[in-house]
Amino acid sequence: MPAFIMILGGFFIVNTGMWLIRIGLSYAYICKAKAVAASDMPDDIKIVILIPVLNEEKRIRRTIEMCSRIVQDHVEIVFATSSKERKKRDNTIAIIDQYRSKYSWIKAYKYEGDGYMAHQLNYALKAYCEENPVDGRTLFAVYNIDSVITKATLFWVAEQYLAHGCGPVIYQQYGYYCKNWKDCEGQFWINKAVLWSNMLWQTRWSIGFEMAHALMGLLFCKKNIWFMNYCIGHGLFFNKMVYDMVGGFEEKSLNEDAIFGLKACLNNIKIIPVPWLERADSPDSVFSLFRQKITWIYGPGQAFEYGRFIKGENKTGKRGKGRLLWLCMQLFEHAIRWILVPVIVAAAIVGSFFCSISVGIVIICLILFYLAGLNLLTVYLYDKNNNMSFKEMIYVILGCIPQFLLHGLSGWCGIFQLLGKWLFGKKIIKRKTEMRA
Repeated sequence: MPAFIMILGGFFIVNTGMWLIRIGLSYAYICKAKAVAASDMPDDIKIVILIPVLNEEKRIRRTIEMCSRIVQDHVEIVFATSSKERKKRDNTIAIIDQYRSKYSWIKAYKYEGDGYMAHQLNYALKAYCEENPVDGRTLFAVYNIDSVITKATLFWVAEQYLAHGCGPVIYQQYGYYCKNWKDCEGQFWINKAVLWSNMLWQTRWSIGFEMAHALMGLLFCKKNIWFMNYCIGHGLFFNKMVYDMVGGFEEKSLNEDAIFGLKACLNNIKIIPVPWLERADSPDSVFSLFRQKITWIYGPGQAFEYGRFIKGENKTGKRGKGRLLWLCMQLFEHAIRWILVPVIVAAAIVGSFFCSISVGIVIICLILFYLAGLNLLTVYLYDKNNNMSFKEMIYVILGCIPQFLLHGLSGWCGIFQLLGKWLFGKKIIKRKTEMRA
């Protein structure tokens, strides 16, 4: 048992150090990039923002009003709707139509079929290109219904894109998931603690893993040949050239964004992080959180299935099947990490009860710093004006362990669902994350 505890202690110390390095790398990049922020939109660039929506009667009005504050001559808004919309008088499509009479900059295209987000995005983008002139100076951006899109982000991306010659490149904005923090205040204490801890964990993952991972790819893998980096289906900027190179959004997979990044890597397309985080909502109920996590693990969990799709399209790239396999293995490693680290945390907690009191306290403190401490540090570095109270910090500390164990449990559930699909042909229904507010 002492050797086992020492190994676990070493695991948390080493991993904490790695997280601190990655968080520091991202923080330095954010500060440097923001120091040379653009002050206006370049005249030569147009940005078309695609927002897929489905049954969003509660939030669509807020989104449209938010968009009205960023729209100018070179920014357009396109809503990608679906025939799966609820058949009611005042549904999302009806509300959009009402606003189209008020705002001429709103466009909407309805996908007729039983598809998912990828189908909506592909249909809307192609329909837009048929009706409007699109060239190398047109950028498409994908955002969610809850996203807060800022002019600073659009200006920076447009300026960088123009400076780099308008070639095949992807700009990826990562998430700051504390936008609906106040919506959880009235909930039962453990629910509130778990939800707040998750908001910080997701923000830490954005800065300390996703952004840092992209930066390491740019720093150490100049040609992007053997380095895998996935995309996220919101805060995603690309041009028509990139869209055609990767074959659009994959409609055969459960998630459209991870394979988008995989195909980009196969085509040696750089994925450049945006230094402004996208302020977005996080699930406001534990059940919705659990369901969302199950859906999210489908992304890396389907890595080898993506490989089959790509091989079937004969688009394995210059290095062939070996390179494709290596990239798929890197993507699948994210799923392994997702389900394995919470198991190690659980084992460390159980093990702490079978050693001396002092050693047990040290182990628990290491876990709490690895989870809550790094979460709080990340959010403080990015947003020093977050106004989090001491009481709220206590909730975050109390909720970090149950949140992380729930995170791991959802991952295991998602993996078992994928195994059922592969082994027994069971159909997986991709469920929408329902919000209370």
